[in-house]
Amino acid sequence: MNNEPGKVHEYATINYDVLELIIEKITGQKFENYMKENVLEALNMQDSFFRTNNFPEEITQGNKVDFLKTRPFDAPAYYGNTAVGYLVSNTSDLAKWMKNVNRLFDFDGFSNPHKTISCKTIQEIPHTTL
Repeated sequence: MNNEPGKVHEYATINYDVLELIIEKITGQKFENYMKENVLEALNMQDSFFRTNNFPEEITQGNKVDFLKTRPFDAPAYYGNTAVGYLVSNTSDLAKWMKNVNRLFDFDGFSNPHKTISCKTIQEIPHTTL
C-alpha cells in the first residue's frame, strides 16, 4: 500500500476486480448474476445487462482509431474484469440508477438531509482485513 487506509484516494481498476471476487466468494454466485438479481431487478433496470461473451446485437459497433482512420473494433471480454466496466445500460436505466443513488446517499450534506446513508457513515464503517 502507498498510503494508510482512508487518508488518500487512489483509483485502481484492480479494486473492482477484488470487489467482484469478494461478492462471488460471499454469495456463491457469479458477480453479474448477483448484481442482476439484487441491484438491476430491484431498481427495475430492465434494459441493463453485463456484457460477457454473448450480448445482443442492439449494442452499437465500437470503433478504434488506426493510423488516423477509424475501423470497427469489438473489445474483448475478460471474465474476472466484469465489475470494471462491462455493464451495458441506456439513459432510461441510468436515470433510475441516479434517482436511487440520490435517494439513498447524502453526499456530505449537499442534498436532502433525510437520506438513508451518508458518506460520513460509510467512512465510519470499520475496515476488515481480508
